[in-house]
Amino acid sequence: LFLGPSDVDLLEGTVKIPVSATGHYYLQPPSQGTVNITLGDKLLKQYSPEEWKKVGDYSNLPIVDSGTGGLTMPQELFNGVVQEANNIASKQCKSQCQNIDIETPPVPESCAVCINTVMPDFVADFGSNKKLEVSGSTLFYETTPCSGEYSNSWSPGALTFGTASLYGKNVQFNAEEG
Repeated sequence: LFLGPSDVDLLEGTVKIPVSATGHYYLQPPSQGTVNITLGDKLLKQYSPEEWKKVGDYSNLPIVDSGTGGLTMPQELFNGVVQEANNIASKQCKSQCQNIDIETPPVPESCAVCINTVMPDFVADFGSNKKLEVSGSTLFYETTPCSGEYSNSWSPGALTFGTASLYGKNVQFNAEEG
């Protein structure tokens, strides 16, 4: 995680996502077009620029926040995630997740790892090749090292791209542009 402007040119292929430097790193919608939220190939929700500004509630606009664990999202999006996780648990991970309520922690390691392996990525597509992606492999996390017990790191709430969206990436916040 890097804060401030880069003193060197960004690498080719770097994705720059516009954020507001006011208050929090509020994710700016495109001036035209939509923000599409997908889970793998499935469209969960499409937001116009005006709708995007009202996701969650007016005090909790969509943000990127390195201090927030996991990924939180409005209930309607979370319902789509839970439905997909339950489908995976009952099909691809049937033997590991049999008779397990994956919505109630702790989730056994074999079930959580299986779902994390198959879970599609959560993507906010802002158009113009600007995508904020959260790896599906971050859905469950081990609550305590070597415990074998897992819990959800994605949960309902305001749309906040927390640590799950930063996992495995180099991220630079430049609050000077804004």
